[in-house]
Amino acid sequence: MTRRGVHAPRVDVVEFDGTGKYTGTLMWAAGFRMESAFTVSTWTGDLVTVLIKTRVLRPRPTPDLVRVTSDLEEASFPSGHVVHYVTFYGFLYYLVYTYLKQRWFRTTLLVSLGGLVLLVGPSRVYMGHHWPSDVAGAYLVGSLWLGVIIVAYLETKANYTLHTRPPFFVKRPAQLG
Repeated sequence: MTRRGVHAPRVDVVEFDGTGKYTGTLMWAAGFRMESAFTVSTWTGDLVTVLIKTRVLRPRPTPDLVRVTSDLEEASFPSGHVVHYVTFYGFLYYLVYTYLKQRWFRTTLLVSLGGLVLLVGPSRVYMGHHWPSDVAGAYLVGSLWLGVIIVAYLETKANYTLHTRPPFFVKRPAQLG
């Protein structure tokens, strides 16, 4: 226990163990090596969340103030679920938007991925696990981290090739212009 009776957060990578692992494996098997590597790297958003939570140590809502569906003891700000959904499903949204042709399947995927990202925040407040400001801050943190991941992906894709054996990333030769 730390200051104000709030437990320091633990690194919780439940989504990475499940959805992230399977999505990355499927992408790798389909030949999308670089996309797979960056999809798996979205779990770094969870580390950013832990770094912020250990500094802020904001207490969660209590049953005497709001309806709480389950008792969670770690810090509240920012919402780890929201940051994770924004980075992981946001990166998948970016890939689907960028690489799939406009068809009903692409539209369905974009609506589904966007819906997951948009609805996770209000659900965390509704369940009494976070204050609205925890969720708003998490959307901001997640969006900024998603931007970092997308820029890193674009730069890496433009300048490196990915191999299955070390060295994994090999710089492409400079082209004469």
